[in-house]
Amino acid sequence: MFGCWLLLLTNTVFANGFSTASVREDGVILENGKPFFPLGIYHDSLDADYYGDKFVKDVETIANAGFNYIHVSMDFTYDGATPEQSTAARVARFAETHNVRLGVAVYLKALPQVVTEQAKWPAILNSSLGDDFNTDAKGKVGGVPKYPPERLRTLNQEVKAIAPRLLTYSSGSSFAGASLKGYERTVDCLAVQCYPIGDGSQSQHNELEAMDDVVSNYWRLAGPDANKSLIVNPQSFAWDGGRWPTPEEARLQAWISLLDGARGLVWYSFLTNTKQPLPVANPSLWAELRQLLPELKEIVPFLTDGHFTPLPNPNDPHFNDGEGTWHAGYWTKENQRLIVAVNTHCTEKVEFDVPLVGKGELRPLFSPERYGKSLRHEGNQLRGKLRPISIEVYLETTE
Repeated sequence: MFGCWLLLLTNTVFANGFSTASVREDGVILENGKPFFPLGIYHDSLDADYYGDKFVKDVETIANAGFNYIHVSMDFTYDGATPEQSTAARVARFAETHNVRLGVAVYLKALPQVVTEQAKWPAILNSSLGDDFNTDAKGKVGGVPKYPPERLRTLNQEVKAIAPRLLTYSSGSSFAGASLKGYERTVDCLAVQCYPIGDGSQSQHNELEAMDDVVSNYWRLAGPDANKSLIVNPQSFAWDGGRWPTPEEARLQAWISLLDGARGLVWYSFLTNTKQPLPVANPSLWAELRQLLPELKEIVPFLTDGHFTPLPNPNDPHFNDGEGTWHAGYWTKENQRLIVAVNTHCTEKVEFDVPLVGKGELRPLFSPERYGKSLRHEGNQLRGKLRPISIEVYLETTE
């Protein structure tokens, strides 16, 4: 799969004793009326040699790293004498006690039995109904989709009839040539991934800009009735024969997605193509994600309860079509502004100069070594020079 995938949620009420999940009009996910910002990762394996204790250990590793959501492939009848003794049950119990939500794939040929079992476990937030819904049988965009809109609507209805407390979820592409027409509100959750790094189709600079392109494409492709609860799946793996995202690129993916309106981030994937867990396959990338998670959690109140204002680049006519090299905006919450600027160019610094009246002292929110520190207020302008592949994040308390 290639492209950027999106998670879209509509209102769902959980059964007695379970949480109530919903989506505010602005796209923020709510649990029992309180904002929930998913910061998760995929773990997809039903291989006999990578299940059981290995699977449970991976889930523990993911939760201990600070993720609050895990998308898993697991079956309560795959092993164990009973569903309650299965590996899936061990995972679900661990997630419940550690306040982690799960999204679980559904084997469609056994949908009634699978969904009935999923509904019994409070940690399970959503059932996943179909991968690559708007690509053809070969995974290409532009052909006959594997899951046309009416098919997804039917699957959604089947799940709701069995387990109305579960969200429904399906993934589809917003990459060039893809169509999202007709998929509005087919299921609770429309999902996807952003995997441009090292696929061999473009230069490194274009790979970094593709991170923005495929996310921002969603709003164009989905149309005026698009669900606003957008969850982006950044890349945490290497294509066969390709390179891994660097820690700097992984960080950049997250912040570009936030500037493009993401309401959550769920990385793909914890398991590599060789079934090695990410901490073993790429320790530096795993270390970056572990360091990034608490930084993102610190700004969640701005993402869920702040008002976002994009900062257009007056010197870059391509800024709004995803072809620019820097992107910026700010969130306002009460008497504070969170200002974010990123440079996607891999070798060149860029001049940053936009109209923005200062309302207080700019304070770098995170380490300048990781995030840079060049922006300053000069009169009615915000100016600086962003280094290559960089992010700058500031907190400004208005006077």
